[in-house]
Order: sequence, then C-alpha cells, then structure tokens
Amino acid sequence: MQFKIKNTIVTISFTYLALILVLISLNKTEFLYSTLIFAMLHEAGHILALKYFKIKIIEFKLSLFGANIKTENYNSINNFQSAIISFCGPLVNLVFFLLFLIFNIYFEKHLFFEFSLVNFVLAFFNLLPFYSFDGGKILSSLLNNYFSDITSNKVITLVSIIILIPFSYFAFKVFIADYKNFYLLIASLLMLLTIIFKK
Repeated sequence: MQFKIKNTIVTISFTYLALILVLISLNKTEFLYSTLIFAMLHEAGHILALKYFKIKIIEFKLSLFGANIKTENYNSINNFQSAIISFCGPLVNLVFFLLFLIFNIYFEKHLFFEFSLVNFVLAFFNLLPFYSFDGGKILSSLLNNYFSDITSNKVITLVSIIILIPFSYFAFKVFIADYKNFYLLIASLLMLLTIIFKK
C-alpha cells in the first residue's frame, strides 16, 4: 500500500500489515494498541529531528523489519547530528515514560502505568546497540568518527550477535512459561533476519 503526504511517499508493506493483523487477532489488548501508537510517535521524533536539520524526507516505509526513512541530502550532516536524529525517537518515548509515571503517582490509574511501561520498553529496546536499532545507529555514528565504515559495520554486527544470543534465550524462556507471550520470540526472529539480510 502506497500513498503520498505532501511530497513524501508513505509505503506500508504487505508483510507489515499481515504481521499487525496477526498480532491484533491473537491478542486484542490495550498494551498492543498503545505500543503501536507510541511506536508511531517514536518515528515522529525522528522526522522532527530530520526537519530540524533540514533533511528532505523522500519516503517513509513500514516493513517487517520496522520503519525506514529515506532521505535526499542526509550526507550533508555530520556524525554527531546523525546520532542526535537517531536518539530523538527513543527520547520521545523517554519523555512520555516520565510524564505517565508522574501521572500514575498522582492519579494512581492503571492505564497511566501501562502507558509508562510501554514507553520505557520502546525506549530501552530501541537504545540497544543492535544493528538496525537506534542504539546501533548511534554507536555506528560515533564509531565512524574514528574508524572506516567497514570496520564500524563489523563491530556493530559483532555487538548485535552478542546481544541477540541472550535476548533469544530469554524470549524462548518467556514463551515456554506462557505460550501467549510470543512477542519477544517474534522480535528475536526479526532481529536474526535483520542481521542475515542487513536490513
């Protein structure tokens, strides 16, 4: 599915839609819906940062491997600015995490606690120094100040594998304990595919 917003092409792949529909059909909880909403706000953080640095966005694509923003003049910024753009997504989630945590303290509403938890998980997960995550992009930007792209990619790949092994083990243990908690197992599979296909 593809459409245009102003001069930006928005593409939603069939695999992404299929995955979302499967997850919704298997688990119709507020946690899942709120995760999808705050994940979009996370991407808005990246988009606002790109706009701030006057980077033209050509395409915003949602696929099985997550969100991908294609730009026109990204090479015009330095590694530090690139790291800031990568950090702005998790920063949005960290801000919402603190806000809803404060709301929960004062109003003691379960929904506020859930929103706070969702944003913490999104921020923590995305800040992991994994290949395609924001944390990996931040690490890559910092490494590029001192090493070549080839060396940086080798380091990121090695770190990603080191992260994936215990994460996959934990995801499998969670799934064995409760077969309804399969989200981490799906995430670990997608992470493995990301490393294999370098998405």
